[in-house]
Amino acid sequence: MMATKQDIFIEKVKDGAITGWHEGKILPSVTIAQACLESGWGISELATKANNLFGIKAKDDWKGESYTVRTAEYDKNNKQFFINAAFRKYPSYKESLQDNAKVLKTTSFQSGVYYYSGAWKSNTKSYKDATAWLTGRYATAPNYGSTLNSVIETYNLTQYDTAKVSTSPMYRLYNRHTGEHLYTLNAGEKDYLPKVGWKYEGIAWQAPNSGQPVYRMYNPYSGDHHYTMAQSEINFLKPLGWRYEGLSFYSGGSKPIYRLFNPNEKTGTH
Repeated sequence: MMATKQDIFIEKVKDGAITGWHEGKILPSVTIAQACLESGWGISELATKANNLFGIKAKDDWKGESYTVRTAEYDKNNKQFFINAAFRKYPSYKESLQDNAKVLKTTSFQSGVYYYSGAWKSNTKSYKDATAWLTGRYATAPNYGSTLNSVIETYNLTQYDTAKVSTSPMYRLYNRHTGEHLYTLNAGEKDYLPKVGWKYEGIAWQAPNSGQPVYRMYNPYSGDHHYTMAQSEINFLKPLGWRYEGLSFYSGGSKPIYRLFNPNEKTGTH
């Protein structure tokens, strides 16, 4: 049987939705249904012109490109009206999926209170609880949740809620001369460094093969390696003499990775 346009679109976004589940705490079925609904199965103006699948607006804190369209909103009495609104523009669907996961995980208007936490898997019993929480918060249309539920049920999207993210081992090595720990996915680097004095300490964790990129920087003056997700931090450190070493790993696994700083050490500080 020939694949429909709906099947083709789901195939394009499902992997990113599964990755976003571990990173942003939202079930893949809900994320896929949102992408289908918000983008008109990938053919909306926002999807084709800005790779924006979820209708995320470009507010004051957005530093990337934006795209303006005329859009429908609803007031407190459920009366429809139209405005010209700026939306986030992405290089591809991948960045849109990653950003949606981040928005649903981190949006907060009060310290310690997360706006979309009621849609997280840890706070729901089913996808219907998540879609109900998103209604009136993520989108103002009063039938938003029921429409998402219909998409999920029609296309059996819950099949992706038990999928696992593919991973690779993240190796940890220790330099006893500097006190620094280094993390790498590169088996060649893992095998080479013990030959020049580093101690191999085993697999630190299983890193997902997709998600939010974490980059590695190297300070040739102190020998320190530094890991960051922030492009602004990379841009700041490079003029100070740090060397950009590229992608180190992806975040978004099942366990959080924390960064600590030792102000008493000249090397191995992070």
